[in-house]
Amino acid sequence: MDTPASRTVPTGTMVPAKMIAVVRAATAAEGRTIVHGLIRAAVPAVELTMTVPDAVAIIGEFAGLAGGPALRPGTALGAGTALGAGTVLGAGTVLDPRDCAACADAGATFIVSPVTDLDVLEEAHRRGVAYIGGALTPTEVLASMRAGSDAVKIFPVGAVGGPGYLRALREPLPALRAVVSGGIAAAQAGAYREAGAYAVCLGGALIDREAAGRGDVEAVAAGARRVMDEMLSEALLLFPNELEWLVSARMPAQTTIARPGPNSAERIPAVAAKSWVAALCVP
Repeated sequence: MDTPASRTVPTGTMVPAKMIAVVRAATAAEGRTIVHGLIRAAVPAVELTMTVPDAVAIIGEFAGLAGGPALRPGTALGAGTALGAGTVLGAGTVLDPRDCAACADAGATFIVSPVTDLDVLEEAHRRGVAYIGGALTPTEVLASMRAGSDAVKIFPVGAVGGPGYLRALREPLPALRAVVSGGIAAAQAGAYREAGAYAVCLGGALIDREAAGRGDVEAVAAGARRVMDEMLSEALLLFPNELEWLVSARMPAQTTIARPGPNSAERIPAVAAKSWVAALCVP
């Protein structure tokens, strides 16, 4: 049986794993600032929702029209500013196949809907991009999987039991590739991954709204890096098996984290975290 866990769309584009930053903003300017800041912070995947004014245009601006849909290392934007390495950009709250087509044409590499819309799913696959269809109940989740969603967005997961609800869903549906979204705090990311989430969506928990409102890209980037830093530090204590996905979120090489334990005042390179924990586990 062909399942979301075993299939890809025709171009081989995959659903972003581990962490997706969800961007909502009241104005196009704020949306641009947030997207730019998250890319500067090297967040691995950014979902710009269609509720943001001029969302399609913003996707086009940041997707790197000359170099394909993926944002490439060193791509220049504005006054000599370099984009983060490996960030992929997608579109969220896509409810219409025409919007889906426009986003894909602008460079979105994945499409997300709060529900599973078969017309949008078909259009996404026609355009060669991954589709993440929304669902909540077991019946909706199974229907989305059977319809061909590349992953299922469990939304709003925070309102119905959080990690425990996801764990219960995956017991009868082990092939579920779950992208969890809605009311998730950064500190809960590890628990969702432990419960089997393929990716965790973070919105307000990752975004400095005050900085975004004043157009401060660097402050938005610094805030996002700080959150990822805290997530990694917590993982060292609580979820050592999740270090790989946090470290592989392409955090800047200079990022350091607080070392747990009696030497907590000491800071170590994030890229060394995994080997440090491995050494800690040696008798």
